[in-house]
Formats: sequence, structure tokens, C-alpha cells
Amino acid sequence: MPISRWSRYCAGIVKPVPAKFIQPKHIEEMFSINFNAVVLINSYLLQQKKINNEASIVLISTISTQHSYFGGALYISSKGALEAYSRSLGLEVVSKKIRVNTLSPAMVRTEIYENTLKSTLNEEHAQKYASTYPLGIGTY
Repeated sequence: MPISRWSRYCAGIVKPVPAKFIQPKHIEEMFSINFNAVVLINSYLLQQKKINNEASIVLISTISTQHSYFGGALYISSKGALEAYSRSLGLEVVSKKIRVNTLSPAMVRTEIYENTLKSTLNEEHAQKYASTYPLGIGTY
């Protein structure tokens, strides 16, 4: 069944690793989920003509591509690659009036958020960081 008006899918992992400790297994894991999966899903859907004309493709990135943090090199790089991919994909499907957009949400209290905080920041730093959000850290 074709995807009619719009398609959304997001999967991602965040596993902070300081740059000096990055190993090939870390790169493979981060990029295979945060970048490769999105590219391959879109490729499949386009090949199978499962995305209708005038549809929208919405990819999920992160505000971290503009505001990096300690240990975030791989996560931020994988999402930066996703943003670049979305611009190229948009050019390739514009003739079918398919829109491609990337959302870059800020921090939201999720299990991934809590695990990232535990591994990269102490409570004092976390509160200081949260104070930079005028409306606070998001919740779901």
C-alpha cells in the first residue's frame, strides 16, 4: 500500500563516547541506526513507488547538530549526515512534489535523555544546561 499524504518514522540511539575512545564498532552501531536505516528505508520506498506524489517525508535530527556536547561526536555526526541527506533527497523528489523536511527537536525527557545525562553530566551541570531552555526540558 502506498504511503498517501505523509510518512514519518524515527529510530535513534544516543551512546556518548568521548572522541579518544571511539572504535569502529561505535561508528557502525550509531550510523547503522541513526543514518543508514533511514537512507535504506527511503531507497526501498522510492524504488517500490510506495511514496505518492505530493507526499511529505519528515526526518528527525537534533538540535545537537548546532549545540554539541561532550561525548556526542558520533551521535551529532550521524544526525548531521541525516540533515545533509535530507537536502539531497529533497532535490531528487521535488519533481514529484514530494517534500522532505528535517525536524531538529531540543531535549525531551525520555529514557535516552536520562541515560545520556547519567553518562555525561553530573546533576549540577544538568540543571545548568536545563536552565538555558526558557520553557524547560520537554516532556512527552
